Amino acid sequence: MKKRIMINLLVAVMLLGILAPVAMADESVLASRHIADGTCGEGLSWSLDGYTLTITGDGEMDDGCPWIEHMDHIEHVKLEGAITKIGKEAFYKFDRLETVDFGDALVEIGVRAFSGCTDIEYIHLPSTFRKFGAEAFRG
Repeated sequence: MKKRIMINLLVAVMLLGILAPVAMADESVLASRHIADGTCGEGLSWSLDGYTLTITGDGEMDDGCPWIEHMDHIEHVKLEGAITKIGKEAFYKFDRLETVDFGDALVEIGVRAFSGCTDIEYIHLPSTFRKFGAEAFRG
């Protein structure tokens, strides 16, 4: 009986040793692949590559969240260009979000734009920034 338990335990450990690198490989593939893209305002577009959402263009972001179906993949947000406003509830309850770089032109963050984002570790606000919407970073 002890021999059977030891053999089963040994087999389980060996399987974990084989499967763990495969799982890690899948994560690294996801981190470097293009997942989705779209628009989020007049003159603004977004692209999700791995865990990084990049928003590019000039002007104000629409209210809402066109990337909501990908919220479990978004850990980093990066604004490029002359984006002046983050829309209302753009990242509402994105609890995997860790870093946000608002670029060099941001003026305003909309209402509840980052409310419920409990894992944010880093943000960069440019000197052009002037206004937080109500509850912008609540929670």
